[in-house]
Amino acid sequence: MTTVSLRPVDPTSQEDEQKLIDVRTACGWDADKVPQWMKEMTTGERLLWLLFSAQPGDGELNGDQPREEIVGMAALTLEYEDTKGHGASFSKHQSVEICSLFVYPQYRGAGIGRQAFVAVEEHAKRMGAKTVLLKTGTFERNIPWYQRMGYSAFAVVPDYWTGWALSVGKPTTEEFTSATFMSKEL
Repeated sequence: MTTVSLRPVDPTSQEDEQKLIDVRTACGWDADKVPQWMKEMTTGERLLWLLFSAQPGDGELNGDQPREEIVGMAALTLEYEDTKGHGASFSKHQSVEICSLFVYPQYRGAGIGRQAFVAVEEHAKRMGAKTVLLKTGTFERNIPWYQRMGYSAFAVVPDYWTGWALSVGKPTTEEFTSATFMSKEL
């Protein structure tokens, strides 16, 4: 299994901001929101991490350190007022939301997503969070994965992402437009 490490994004770093924009561009959505996310980090509303995987370097046999490659990103929001009433509020309910997890396609299937998810959950627990929330599309592969991670669905909202699907050229089928809200007690 590939080992992943999470490095907190520095909200004052233009280099980190550009790396996040690059990851979100590869992801296919929300690259334009990165500047706002950087501001939310300074107010404590959001935490962001870049995911790294150690890869053997050319000089590793000579004692050099393996080079680290960015393999994705993860985000946790502490205060999020959802228009459907399913938002996280750390200050009121000790709930947080894992609002983004992206792993580049070429690194998927190596356990990186699972490791990153567990690391973010552990961080939330150390902060004092009692509940982790998430929302996902109703894709057949998503729901069982989150269930294996210990999450239970508590709401399905039809047409939650219709505007987003139209804006990024995705089909407006249920799997792209409906959101399944899930939670896990820590």
